[in-house]
Amino acid sequence: MDRDFIINNLAVGVYTNTDKYMSRFIKNWNKYYANVPLIYSVKDQKINENMESLRKEFIETGKRYWLFLDHDILFFENDIIETSLKYMIEKDCQLISCYETHDINIAKKNLIHNLKFSYLTWIKGYFMMVDSEKCLLTPFDLNIPTTSGNLADLTYCMDNIVQNNVLIGIAPVMIYHEKDGYSQLPKKFVINNENSEIVNKNVNEYLHNLDPKYYYGNRNIEIVFFGDGSIDHNETIGHQYLKYKHPEIHNKVYVRPHYDSDHIKDEFNTKLV
Repeated sequence: MDRDFIINNLAVGVYTNTDKYMSRFIKNWNKYYANVPLIYSVKDQKINENMESLRKEFIETGKRYWLFLDHDILFFENDIIETSLKYMIEKDCQLISCYETHDINIAKKNLIHNLKFSYLTWIKGYFMMVDSEKCLLTPFDLNIPTTSGNLADLTYCMDNIVQNNVLIGIAPVMIYHEKDGYSQLPKKFVINNENSEIVNKNVNEYLHNLDPKYYYGNRNIEIVFFGDGSIDHNETIGHQYLKYKHPEIHNKVYVRPHYDSDHIKDEFNTKLV
C-alpha cells in the first residue's frame, strides 16, 4: 500500500469541539502525513454531530475510503494508515481501527510487537476507517441521548451491522491516545455487603429522578457504575437507548462481564463468518 494510493483514495478528517490538542495533532500529522490532505471539523457540537458533519464532507470528496480521527491521538510511525487500509481490503472489512495505548513511551518506542489482526464487533472513534461503498448511506445517529453525543462510534457500528451486514476489524498497528476523553477508562465496581445499602439508596434515588423517556418503554434498565460506585448516567441511558434501537444485537456487540460472553462470542463470530 503506497502513499499515492492513500492520497487518491482516502479522505481523512479530524473532528473535535475543542482545540485543546489540535496544534499538537497538526504538528504530528505534518511529520508523518504532510502530503495527505486533511479535513478539519472543529465545531462547537456534540461528538455525533461533529462526526456526521465530517461524514458529509467525506461524501463530497468522492473518495471511497474515509478515516475519522480524534484530535487527541499521535502517530509515531509513517505506515499506520497504509497498514490499516491494507488489512481493511485484504480482510474484506468495511470498518477498521488500530490499537491504542495511553502510555506515550510505549507508542514512541514501539515496545509492543505481537499485535495481530482480529475481527471485532465494534471499534472506537479515535481512529475509524470506513469503506463507503457499503456504509455510504448510513449516517451517525443524532438522537443518541448522551450529554456529549458519546457512544456515537458504537451506535454507528451497530447501525452498519444491521443495515449493511459489515465486517469490522482491528489492524496490527498502534497509535497513542490521550486517556482524558468523554468516556472514563473501565474500572470494575463490586457491590458487596459493606456498600450494598448505599448503592441501593443511590440507585433508587437515581431511578426516581430519571426522566421516564430514558426507559424507552422498558422498565428493566441496567445501571452502569463508575469505579468509585457513582452512577454513570450517560452509559446507563445510552445503552438503554441502544437496547431499544438494536435489541437483537446489543448484548452481542457490547459484551459486559456479566453477559454470557462465551456464548455471545461464538454465536456472533459464527454469524460474521
